[in-house]
Amino acid sequence: MITVKNLTYEIDQQVVLNDINFTIAEGDFAAVIGPNGSGKSTLLKCLLGMNAKYQGSIEYDGLSLTDFLKKEKVGYVAQHSLRYNNSIPVSVQEVIATGCDNLRGNQETITLALGKVGLEGFEKKRLSELSGGQQQRVFIARALAMHPKLLILDEPTVGIDQGRVKEFYELMMRLHREGMTIILVSHDVHLMNTEITKVIAINQGVAFNGNFEEYRRYHANYCECGEV
Repeated sequence: MITVKNLTYEIDQQVVLNDINFTIAEGDFAAVIGPNGSGKSTLLKCLLGMNAKYQGSIEYDGLSLTDFLKKEKVGYVAQHSLRYNNSIPVSVQEVIATGCDNLRGNQETITLALGKVGLEGFEKKRLSELSGGQQQRVFIARALAMHPKLLILDEPTVGIDQGRVKEFYELMMRLHREGMTIILVSHDVHLMNTEITKVIAINQGVAFNGNFEEYRRYHANYCECGEV
């Protein structure tokens, strides 16, 4: 599905990503990991066409990034989705409608998207009335309302109560089992190891690229932060 070749990205002559190469197949659940400042979020923005001035190539299904994005939708949940201004009296369905082709939204699409994230019947509630975990589910529902071929999430558990993090990953695993291709930046790779099909460790370059069991061995041999 995605082929990244020799991707390099610089900001103010500072190399943020250096000669990145990997592939992600349709149906993969890929975890992108790495220390703060390693270039993870920059990589996602390149994959989304938000950072256009990169060197190298990004292809989706054999198409250039630009041609693919003209044809297909990619769902994106940003790192700071939960920094929503709760003083704005917006309803759940109004938030999700912004992910629909028609900004007023299609009620059936909204209802189905809420059902996928376990928030049936929440259409009329104000977003500000929901918990952090529920708000994050609403933003995921907005992404799903686009009928995306791919779902990309950047540090989606930041700001969610730790007691709800496991529930979030259970949702991700269910979406994956339903056939969604997912790319997820996270520090919580150990919480979802039964579903991950690929781990990509970034630190300007690719430090590791393989399946979860291979990552466990890599982590045990080269990391000093404890067992995964």
